[in-house]
Amino acid sequence: MNHSSLRVSHSTLSTFQQVDVDEVWKQEDSQWRSVQDKFPDYQFPKLEHSLYEKCKEVINKPVVIQDIKWSRDGTSITTVSNDTGIRQYLIPEENTQENIVNDVTTGSKLLTPFIRKFKNRSIVCSETHPLNSMYDEKYNFVLLSSRDMPIQMYDLSPQETGSSSIRFSYEIMNPLNEKLEVPYSIKIFPNQNETFYTGGNGNKIKVYDMSRSFCVNEYYSRRGKGSKSIISCFDDRSTNYVMNDKVLIWANYKNEVGQLDIRCAPNDTRAMRSRYTIPRASGDGIYQMLRSDNDHYLYVLLRKSNKIQIFDHRGTLDPINSLTLPFKIGYQKQKAIIDEDQGFLLGSDKGTLLTWDKSLIEAGGVCKSGSNDNENSEYSTITLKGMFNVQGNNTRIHLVSRNPNHGSSIHSYAAATSSDRNYNRSISSSSTPHCSLFISTPMDSS
Repeated sequence: MNHSSLRVSHSTLSTFQQVDVDEVWKQEDSQWRSVQDKFPDYQFPKLEHSLYEKCKEVINKPVVIQDIKWSRDGTSITTVSNDTGIRQYLIPEENTQENIVNDVTTGSKLLTPFIRKFKNRSIVCSETHPLNSMYDEKYNFVLLSSRDMPIQMYDLSPQETGSSSIRFSYEIMNPLNEKLEVPYSIKIFPNQNETFYTGGNGNKIKVYDMSRSFCVNEYYSRRGKGSKSIISCFDDRSTNYVMNDKVLIWANYKNEVGQLDIRCAPNDTRAMRSRYTIPRASGDGIYQMLRSDNDHYLYVLLRKSNKIQIFDHRGTLDPINSLTLPFKIGYQKQKAIIDEDQGFLLGSDKGTLLTWDKSLIEAGGVCKSGSNDNENSEYSTITLKGMFNVQGNNTRIHLVSRNPNHGSSIHSYAAATSSDRNYNRSISSSSTPHCSLFISTPMDSS
């Protein structure tokens, strides 16, 4: 069922209004103490402190969330941010909500990190395991990539003071030239829970077994030359998708869309092929691809573009249509989801959510009238009630995620916002949010 408005039930907005991350960390510490005082019978895990607390060149910036992931049971949300922080938020149960402090700006319940950890380097990319849950230690982790360091499996479970959060490390050094090959994308596919894929420079894809330090297979495209031949993303699929075709879809910042047949040997020229290159006039680098639930179409998002390209996935990945946006995506990645209720869901640059009906998405962008969506995009706008008082004031929703727990009676969404990159520091931080994480539910939900 589509909704024209959503109610913001939980938010971090007042926390992330601080100009510097140092102030954000102090606010989170204060909120943690308040929650601990309210529940003295339960010892909450202490929030870790960053190694960069005293480094002004690092902390003199607002916090921006880079990735959001719901747990599979819908009880928590994991975020990765530009302050090298990994946070896990416990979603309060309904019968305890009256004890949670209200956000002074939105009136919603205030989200306080249950777990806060820090990596010692900036994070290039991350992947939280799709089966993660606070109640299942095996999959409660996130994979993190940084420059000049191995990929690290970070444990999201509470640790004793002084214990390392690193469960396992994966080598990224090329043994032929001893260069460290930085992963720019990491992907764990549904039903491949013990394997992950990384994308790097030179159109190179590596396959790792979770239990082994070195990659088990390595593929690359013969066309992988140039500074933008970086595998930027793999196709996003439904968590219920059964992977039986053994073909992955990859894309890079040169606007190439290609396929990898993992049944082929790494030295087989048929294994990894570029299928189509989107003209540079249509965008500057692919950063996300989503498969429709019926697995017929692939929706491709690019930087510096006002269109979402649509490919026919049933053939050789031919472009067939596009969705027109009411704004132009910049260099900040604005990630979308394909939702079983709302259809295609994407945040706007005006503090709202845009949605295209599921029937249109599963028909490759063809309207009910039979015409293509190029001329008149049939999108709807979802407003967010109680989010903040500056909607439309350079507040961009750049991440959105759906609660995967289909047993829940309330369809919840998590999203992150950030201010315009040209934010003027002279503007009062109380009127212009830098970044926030919020959870929203339909207005008719209790």
